[in-house]
Amino acid sequence: RELSNRISIMPTSIPFDDGLILGNIIDPAKIEELQLLEEAEEPRNLLSEHLNNLILSNRNFQTIYNEMVNMGVDEEDLEKLTEEQRKLRKEMSKTAVDLGNETIATQNNLREIKLKQRKKKINKIPTSPIDFSMSELKTMPLAADSMTMDVQYFRNEGTETGMASHASTVSAHVANSFADTSHPKQASGMARSAREATQKQLDNHEIEGTIVITANCTHKQATVFEPFILNPYKALSSWN
Repeated sequence: RELSNRISIMPTSIPFDDGLILGNIIDPAKIEELQLLEEAEEPRNLLSEHLNNLILSNRNFQTIYNEMVNMGVDEEDLEKLTEEQRKLRKEMSKTAVDLGNETIATQNNLREIKLKQRKKKINKIPTSPIDFSMSELKTMPLAADSMTMDVQYFRNEGTETGMASHASTVSAHVANSFADTSHPKQASGMARSAREATQKQLDNHEIEGTIVITANCTHKQATVFEPFILNPYKALSSWN
């Protein structure tokens, strides 16, 4: 149980490039570079997802066990449940170690790929051929709605040092949860807000622990140019 309470679920990473701006001309090499980064991160992301599922399964398993106890299920049957949960936790521990090793290998691979990409970095970008004065941005349902949700419990140690550490732990978890899916300033702002809110509660109340709920959402609404009008002079300049 302690293992599931202390492990922070690692968010998956989404490769991006500052040059990928709506309306800009994108060099195909940029897309290929992002695909290389995505392929390098895939093994770690798969292990991370597997560990997340095991942690959630362990919590559900514990809930089922408690319900069976309340229902007065025989001790023999409860022991079978306990044995299966031991196997589940052993798999959790093994996967956590594998994830740590894979994370180190992935970061080394990413570093090598980024160093190679930096050597051939393209600094000159052609002017966008879009006639922005005549084109119009509209929001249309072109993607899909999705949501990834996580719940973590952090126990408060009770001492002054423990309370300060508790607020920092909550803040760090929030920052890590949104590090790869949000702008750094936004992730930092959410972490700071979580720390301040937690510290305020610790100062005014006796807190045994904090439940942190995080959610990442995508929406089907996409921003597109409609109508899409090209400026012939800018288009010719970009082609040349």
